Amino acid sequence: MSLSKRFDEFQREAVDAIQLDFSENKSGRYLLVIPTGGGKTFTAAKSVNRLYESGILASEDQVLWVAHRDYLLQQAQEAFEKVSVDDSWRTRLVFKTIHKSSECVTNSAVKLIVIDEAHHAAAPSYQAFFSTGKGVLGLTATPSRHDKQRLDFDRESFSIGFPDLIEKGLIILPKFIPLDTNMQFEFDGFSDDDLDGLNIEPRNRYIIDHLLENTGKYKKVAVFVGTKKHAVDLFDFMRSEPEIVEKYDSVSYVFGGNENSRGQIRSDFIEEEKAYARSIIINVDVLTEGYDDPSINTVIMARPTRSKLYYMQAVGRALRFNDDDAGKNAYIIEVTDRLPNIRYKIDNRWLFSEISDELEPAVHDLPYGSEDELRLVIAGLFSENKVFSEYETIPDLGFPNRLGILLFKVFTASGDQYIPLFLDKENRLDLVNIFNYISEHAALLAEKNYHYEEFFNNAIHRCKTDLNVSDTHKKFICDAARNAYASLSVPMDELVSWVSYYSLRYKRPEESVTLLEFLDGVVNADQLKEQVLSRQYVSGSILIKLPLPLGNYVGKLVNEGEFTALQEVRTRLLAIKKEFGKEDHSSLVAKCLSDVKFPIESKFNYAVVELVRTEEKYFIDLKEV
Repeated sequence: MSLSKRFDEFQREAVDAIQLDFSENKSGRYLLVIPTGGGKTFTAAKSVNRLYESGILASEDQVLWVAHRDYLLQQAQEAFEKVSVDDSWRTRLVFKTIHKSSECVTNSAVKLIVIDEAHHAAAPSYQAFFSTGKGVLGLTATPSRHDKQRLDFDRESFSIGFPDLIEKGLIILPKFIPLDTNMQFEFDGFSDDDLDGLNIEPRNRYIIDHLLENTGKYKKVAVFVGTKKHAVDLFDFMRSEPEIVEKYDSVSYVFGGNENSRGQIRSDFIEEEKAYARSIIINVDVLTEGYDDPSINTVIMARPTRSKLYYMQAVGRALRFNDDDAGKNAYIIEVTDRLPNIRYKIDNRWLFSEISDELEPAVHDLPYGSEDELRLVIAGLFSENKVFSEYETIPDLGFPNRLGILLFKVFTASGDQYIPLFLDKENRLDLVNIFNYISEHAALLAEKNYHYEEFFNNAIHRCKTDLNVSDTHKKFICDAARNAYASLSVPMDELVSWVSYYSLRYKRPEESVTLLEFLDGVVNADQLKEQVLSRQYVSGSILIKLPLPLGNYVGKLVNEGEFTALQEVRTRLLAIKKEFGKEDHSSLVAKCLSDVKFPIESKFNYAVVELVRTEEKYFIDLKEV
């Protein structure tokens, strides 16, 4: 299946969910949660179109699309141009930055407000949107905020996580490369003074040396630093390095507004940057939102952050597939230092944990290699943490499966005990939504006489999954969340983990000789090997490789239906070849390819013809690996 079709498939599910919610409550306030690289702007544009098509929005109704940056509004308009069948959206949609939208909020013609990057919506400037009685659709990569403010939405209409996007083949599984400077810094927080303390020549030299060692792999690089001074100093340092200048078409920096190393209008600067094949762009809080350049394959995180959102958005710059680079890999370079007094370290596990970081839960990875080992790992975890006896029986989890376990710590007369909640492919979305609600509203639990039953009813509102825990244990879960919230003011060395999350990961087996032989000469072999060995693909998938015009191959994962269709095309072409031999049968081949429903991108038509000519093995059943 082509990348565009894969996007259409999951976005259709999101559009259906949004249509259902607004059909039941036109003035509802809903969130669309899609991580960076998943196409949330396109999904929202399709959703707005669907609301008009279905009559939920009348033809004369208007939609106010609000963002805090002009370039986000420009991207939204570009999305509507691509997904709309006509130009009616131009008269129905009103695009305004947050500071210029006040006159539109009270306009009676506006029936729906779309808030881009809706994690900003807790700010005072957004509050007017939630008191108008109009429908609100918020778009965000994650509903979590690191400032503990509440987002005033009813719930998520649709949510998908990084692991799901990877599994569906929509974004690239990144390679995380730690770069430990082993340098000690006095660091009390995240002020400019603190972040500028990282701006020293030895640390900058460390980053540059790593770049120089990997210029072949790191083609287009986005560097995230904490201050403008650091960006300028690192830029000057890089520009003074002859090999950096020689290897890259451009080295630049960009801040907010029109501040950049070339003194250009920001839109011109961005377009010029996208045109470079090899470049380094150093930025301060700019490339985390709305910068879509699929040629970026490397992110250097040269600043710490307490924000899961910031981290995920920064990392997401490198995860998009690139039509012009079939073998693209995504490299995430994590620069780490010795930094005291940082309460909560963000690391790559958060890409796969999906849960809110509001309560700073302890996050752990538990690998397993077989179904028997999976059960032993869980049994050991339960024994170590003394789970309540009614949870000791391990349910049928499926294998291999992407699993998670939430553990809530409880004080009892017999000592510490724990309540576990399993997250699997069937209940993950609902349980993540419930946990995130609990996390992001935990301050309510500290209020005197707050009712746990009311709190839980709000948490599980319209979720399809029952927690399967008693009312007493629901109260215990709330107690754990309340205690975790209270612990946010406790020094790190005295911190007690009231909430923990265990990510159960199918560990990589010994590398299959069959797989390695098959991937020989495949330009995206590393990426595919990682997906296959980590089981990041849909059950029943087939791995194929298609010859490229100038030699080598490109590999693709297809489902059973797509593979069957591809085989049928190849069978018909083989029949033509057998019947006509060396006679010119190009017109018949062209007709065959145009008549059938081709299961992969049409640009690979030539590849199927080449497979017929050579009759080489071009697929491998992943059950053999």
